[in-house]
Amino acid sequence: MGRNAPRGSLRPSRQVPASDDQTQEHRPARPRHESANGGAATQPPLRALGPNPPSQPETRAGDPSSLSPQELTLHLECVKLTEERLPLGIAYPRFLEIVRRVVGFDHGTLYLTEGPGGALIPAVVLGNRVDLADQVRFAKGPGLSAWVAQEGRPVLIPHPVTSTDLQPFADKGLRAFTAIPLIQRRWVTGVLALSRTEQVFTVHEFDQLVHSSERLATTLSRLRLQAQYRAWTHTDAHTGLSARHHFLARVEAELDRAQHQSSEFAVVVVALDGFVLSGGTGQTQQRVVRLFADRLQGSIRSCDMAALLDEGTFGVLLAGVNRQTAGTILERIVGTMLHGIPTLTPPPGTVRVWGGIAAFPEIAASPDDLVSHARAGLVPVA
Repeated sequence: MGRNAPRGSLRPSRQVPASDDQTQEHRPARPRHESANGGAATQPPLRALGPNPPSQPETRAGDPSSLSPQELTLHLECVKLTEERLPLGIAYPRFLEIVRRVVGFDHGTLYLTEGPGGALIPAVVLGNRVDLADQVRFAKGPGLSAWVAQEGRPVLIPHPVTSTDLQPFADKGLRAFTAIPLIQRRWVTGVLALSRTEQVFTVHEFDQLVHSSERLATTLSRLRLQAQYRAWTHTDAHTGLSARHHFLARVEAELDRAQHQSSEFAVVVVALDGFVLSGGTGQTQQRVVRLFADRLQGSIRSCDMAALLDEGTFGVLLAGVNRQTAGTILERIVGTMLHGIPTLTPPPGTVRVWGGIAAFPEIAASPDDLVSHARAGLVPVA
C-alpha cells in the first residue's frame, strides 16, 4: 500500500471476502482438485478457473446490441483507446478512467500479471493503492488482489444485500472494496482493485464490472500487444535505441512543427571509429556498442531521441536547440559515452568519436538531408 493510502483489513469473522451465497452467481465453474490429505489443491498459476459465469452469456462480449448503455459506452471507449495507439504510460491511466465512467470509485489500481509465475504487479494507480489482507502473501503476491488473480474469482466487500451493520474494514475511511479478475482465453491477465470512501458498490455495479471484465481484458491485451509491436518495429534489438526509420519519422514531425511554430532543433550524428579495428571479439564489440547506446540514451532529455543509424553510427534529435547549444550537448554526450570505455576494448585508447551537427532553420532540408549534412560535417570530438 502507498504511504498515505487508506488501509483496509478484514476482521477475523470476515476473512472470507464473500460467502458462497454472495458470489455464486459470479464464480466461474471451477474443477476441484483434491490433495492427498483431502484438502483442495492449488490451481496452476495464471490459468482461469472455468468458463464464463452463468450470468455472463458467451455472446455478450461480441454483441453490442445486448449491452446496457453503460456497457456500450465502455465498449466504444475501449475501441477508441486501442485505435489511438498511445504509449502504455498514457494508455493505462486512460484505461482506468474508462472504468470510472461506468462505475465510479475513489481509489483504483490496475494490476498486471508478469513473469513465468504470473506475479501481480501494479501498473497504474488513481488516487491511492488500496488492498485488503496486504500482510498475507498468496501465490501471486501479497493482498486480496493477488488472491483474486490466483483464484480467478471476483470479490465484493461488503455485500450490499446480505451484509450486516458491522464495519468490515479496520480503516474507517474505507467504505467499500471490490477486485475483479481480467480473464482472457481462460487466463488471468490482470486485476482491477477499486474502493470507495463514502458508499458501497451496488450489486448492479458489481454485475457491470463482472460482465465487462472480458472486454476490459481484451482491451488490455491489445494495448500490450501494440506496445510490443511498436518496440519490435521501432527499436533496434541490439542497442535498445530507436531504429533508423522511426528516427527519420520523428525528425520529419519535428521539422513540420518547427516550420509552423518558427522554432529550432538540431540533428546530431555520433560515429565510432577504430574500435572495430581494435582486435576485440565480436562479443566484446557488441558489449561496447550496447554500453555506448545505454550511456547515450541516459545523457539526453526525455523530449529528445537517440537512434542507431547503422553500425557504429548514432543519430540524436535535440528539440528546441540551435547549433551552438547542440555542440555543447554533443561534447557532454561524448564525454559520458567514453568514460571508462578504453578499459573494455583491447588495446586501450583505440576508440575515437566523431560528431556532426545539422541545425534547423540554418539548414532547411528533408530528414534524410539533415542526417546527410550532419554526416558530411563529422569532425573528431574525442
